[in-house]
Amino acid sequence: MNRVINEGYVWGVSHIFGLLSTQRHLTHEQRLQFKKDGRPCPKVTLKNRSSDSVYETYQWICGDAEKNTYFCWPCLVMGDIKAMNNSFVQEKGYSSSGSNFWFLANRHQCSRKHIDNHTAYQLLGNVDIAYALDEARRQEVEIHNKQASRYSRMLKHHIDAAIFLSAQGLGFRGHDESTVSSSRGNFIELLDLLGNYSNDF
Repeated sequence: MNRVINEGYVWGVSHIFGLLSTQRHLTHEQRLQFKKDGRPCPKVTLKNRSSDSVYETYQWICGDAEKNTYFCWPCLVMGDIKAMNNSFVQEKGYSSSGSNFWFLANRHQCSRKHIDNHTAYQLLGNVDIAYALDEARRQEVEIHNKQASRYSRMLKHHIDAAIFLSAQGLGFRGHDESTVSSSRGNFIELLDLLGNYSNDF
């Protein structure tokens, strides 16, 4: 069973709420870290209810000893700011001592939102399609920017060569600009010379 029995480990829930108050949802890296740390299961004192029995019965419930409340761990980690409106995922959590607790817990674990978040939580750390697509897109943009920067520098070399030849009153073309020619004209020869000092050509 994935449990973290630690009275001091209340920052898991509190830290998530702090993050959700400043951003719409957790990042992929943040979610991975929370899953790695495991759900916090400190002792929560409620009337006629052992926190150990709650954690044993509901593998998805976590606790906050400071607030003395329970929360849904997968919905906290995988949900967004809207998830805080859920009965088990709100600022005050669920601390009622009535039998209604079990009814709400069972209803929550059968809800579509919880099932989606729980499934996503179980798959977290395997292949994250959205993250992989974002990473692929980032690499594609990075390659494009490098190529665009290289083409920009090459164009500047061509412009500089043209300005230089014009300022000196020199001709651009030669009689034979083929690759086997020993004198391909001032413009091409000047670009070849610049190419010896640049990796852009």
